[in-house]
Amino acid sequence: MKPDVIGRAVTLLLAQDYAGSFHLIVVDDHSTDGTADAAQAAARDGGFKDGLTALTAAPLPPGWFGKAWAQSQGIAAAIDELGFPANYLLLTDADIRHPDDAALQLVARATLEDRDLV
Repeated sequence: MKPDVIGRAVTLLLAQDYAGSFHLIVVDDHSTDGTADAAQAAARDGGFKDGLTALTAAPLPPGWFGKAWAQSQGIAAAIDELGFPANYLLLTDADIRHPDDAALQLVARATLEDRDLV
């Protein structure tokens, strides 16, 4: 993945129009293009240094696929390692461009419609 793609994704996600607490976890699944460094630079340059945690995924175990393993690692980090009291998790990919109010809209829908998944 090109560093500008992850950089743009990090910047857009960390700048979400959302009043609640918001923390982004980027899982670098052993990329060779500097994904973690690009993500950290984007967070720092956007003034969101404390809003990002960049992790390197553990080696891919047999039977797992890259994206699912990276998501699993991110969820485990949010819950177990970093101790975030997350009421909601947004699983995404760097090449998805979310609107500025994506987090707000997703949480509102989950709350108003009493949904576990949106």
